[in-house]
Amino acid sequence: SLAHNFQLSSGINAEYGVEDEQQLLCQLPHSQVCIEKSEIKRVLIGLVDILFSFTFDHLTSCGEVSVESGWNICKVSSQLSWLYSPTSLRECLLLNFSRALTFPLYRHFDFCIRVLEDLKFIVSQGRPLILKCLLGVYDIFRKHEFYHLHNNVFIKDYCLWIQSINERQVKKLMDALNNLTTISKSDLPFPLEDFESLLNQNELESSDESDSSCLTGSSATEYTSSESESVDSVSDSDFQSDSFSRSKVDENDDVNMLCLSSAVENISLNKDFDDVDKTSRPLIEELD
Repeated sequence: SLAHNFQLSSGINAEYGVEDEQQLLCQLPHSQVCIEKSEIKRVLIGLVDILFSFTFDHLTSCGEVSVESGWNICKVSSQLSWLYSPTSLRECLLLNFSRALTFPLYRHFDFCIRVLEDLKFIVSQGRPLILKCLLGVYDIFRKHEFYHLHNNVFIKDYCLWIQSINERQVKKLMDALNNLTTISKSDLPFPLEDFESLLNQNELESSDESDSSCLTGSSATEYTSSESESVDSVSDSDFQSDSFSRSKVDENDDVNMLCLSSAVENISLNKDFDDVDKTSRPLIEELD
């Protein structure tokens, strides 16, 4: 049965290599875990706690093991994070929900509901798929620097115990999950609905402020554009009239300069002629 491929309700393939499974099973000690009847219920609740955390990480990473997989599994599980064993199935899931909405990167209530649905599917498939998931947790922890200690305390014993458990006990666990009342946001230990209402109110206020700023910005741009157009028109007309008057002044200056230069030339010529007359007069007198 370990060679079968299972498909989760979310569409993610839960296949775990048969060769890898056989190698991991060979690493487990050849022993049998004996649990008293009074402790079976608590152990089954702890199994749900571990399966929920593994399913959460499995859906978060789309079936791929990441460097945060061990951290996610330990943080979502109350049993692995601080050695607390819930006394009821509802308490266990409420703790899983609250921790999944607090610690990991992806936190969403609807996502937790989807994890719970896949958890029910895993339990409905019986011991083979449950063992697959436990071996997946075992493989993730054994490669970690610190989390490998959880294998010695919890995961090894769960892997050995699930192989010898009676199928009727698994069916009873599935019936308990199906008969469990729906978990709502109001059941969580923190006011999630109040937080969401505050966030929605802040988003509405920010959207109103952005709309008002856009309106004021558009009116300001219209005013500045009209003002710039008027300024441009006045400056253009002034510049044109100013350039025209300057051109006239330049022309008058050119005419005056020509007149002045011609007058200077006439003066110099007359002066030269007067000098010639003065030098030539004595010669004429001598000849006379």
